Amino acid sequence: MPFCPYCRYEIDEGTKFCVNCGRDVSDTNQGIQNNSSNDVGPIYGVSPADTAPIPIVSGGNTQGETLEESALNNDPKKRSRLVPILIILLIALVIIAGTIIAVIMINSNNKQDTVTIETNSSKPVEYTTYYVVNCKESITLREKPDVDSSEICQIPFGESVSVISTAENGFYEVSYLGKNGYALASYLSLDKQSKPKEDLPSKDTTYSTMYVVNCKESITLRTSPSTNASEICQIPLGACVSYVENASNGFYKVIYLGDTGYALASYLSSVYTGGSKNYSSLTYKVVNCQEWISLRSSPNTSASTICTIPLGSYVTYISNSSNGFYYIKYYGHYGYSLSEYLTPA
Repeated sequence: MPFCPYCRYEIDEGTKFCVNCGRDVSDTNQGIQNNSSNDVGPIYGVSPADTAPIPIVSGGNTQGETLEESALNNDPKKRSRLVPILIILLIALVIIAGTIIAVIMINSNNKQDTVTIETNSSKPVEYTTYYVVNCKESITLREKPDVDSSEICQIPFGESVSVISTAENGFYEVSYLGKNGYALASYLSLDKQSKPKEDLPSKDTTYSTMYVVNCKESITLRTSPSTNASEICQIPLGACVSYVENASNGFYKVIYLGDTGYALASYLSSVYTGGSKNYSSLTYKVVNCQEWISLRSSPNTSASTICTIPLGSYVTYISNSSNGFYYIKYYGHYGYSLSEYLTPA
């Protein structure tokens, strides 16, 4: 079979134009031999423009098609080689499209997770729950921290309130059934009384407010008017108490954080002289631990454990102590816990 003298492409006998390069081979076709040793080189003197593919028109198509393109379209071998290439390109397009869709879905999920995390972390403010004590029937919720202030409502004995903060004149700012106001601290306690005591007034009685003075850190609230009596709790310097009456042996009968007891009159004054520390926030929260902290019998890590206080629980701060401890109250238990695990609520 003869070859094109220009591109060496194998052509059929009698072909006028090479199907590969499109050149005219009619004049040289007769002298071309099948043996490659007798191959004839290109015709010299022909310009590059003369050797360009000649466009042809077929089937009434007005668009030009070169002989090379026509040969490509008519060559089954070349068409068969294009099929796997097209398949590979199609697979690549599918992979790229799938990747883009996956990236969009992942970004969408990440945005949704972020919103969920932010929503879960936005928790409502938690306040300490106190109970109405030391009365027969109810106490008064007032508009201002003053016994002469207008009444909002009555809070029955044993009802719970949320203590927001410590206010002046021996009051707490509290919330009760959606109403915010002020109630005397002497009638509120972390511990719930089972029933009213008979010797208490039917409603909240106005007591004078006194402040702890003339001490370094705190004074002792005792069960009876004697220095040998058992300790109820410590009252920090600058804290306010409700004066009930005079007692024997130089003691006053007072109420502090719902606990009634006796304190030496020499450490109490109706005039606030100012303490060395700020005790406006009496509620502390347990933090910086895995599960719980220990309430101990003395300010020492070797002291016996009274109970454990879970992470996130609230305690009543009473005073600073030694060795990095706070003296606190937790559900009726008084003891010492390390200050590094407690923060103002």
